[in-house]
Amino acid sequence: ETQLAILLAKRLARSCEEAAAMGDAIPGSRVTEMVTPPMETMSRLIRAFGKAKSSDGVYICLDIMSTASMKPDNAIMQVMVDALVHQVKFVTGGVSMDTLPTADLGEVCFVGRSNVGKSSLVNMVLGRQGIAYTSKKPGKTQQYNYFLINELRNDRFHLVDMPGLGFAKAPRKQR
Repeated sequence: ETQLAILLAKRLARSCEEAAAMGDAIPGSRVTEMVTPPMETMSRLIRAFGKAKSSDGVYICLDIMSTASMKPDNAIMQVMVDALVHQVKFVTGGVSMDTLPTADLGEVCFVGRSNVGKSSLVNMVLGRQGIAYTSKKPGKTQQYNYFLINELRNDRFHLVDMPGLGFAKAPRKQR
């Protein structure tokens, strides 16, 4: 059933690509709009692929939305998070290269200045509150916090909440 849905989604993606190419060739054409499904349909498709644990299906839906220049709102973004992030596990807080995980997994890292909301962004992206500690005071994240995403699946990876650069009220040696 999931394979059939993926085939149908791929066919829809091809139709959107062809319509976009046609629309580019004919100025003022609304061909892409005629082929593109409504956002609610995309939301239902993404939910179904998420429930079936088919990240391929979710990514095809994202391709369709990108090709059709669909602008996702907050609700569809939450649907995507729910469909793609099934498990989150804190792995370790590393303070040096020797203390970082050695698993051969892809890593997504958030890097930036202190007190700009990196930990809040991690919580938002994962769709969970409090997975990464947040504070109003700069410099609270003082280690590389590794989270394992989707541990039991083929699309697992590490998400890393990194310490900020500057502003931390910590001893110079610690910074």
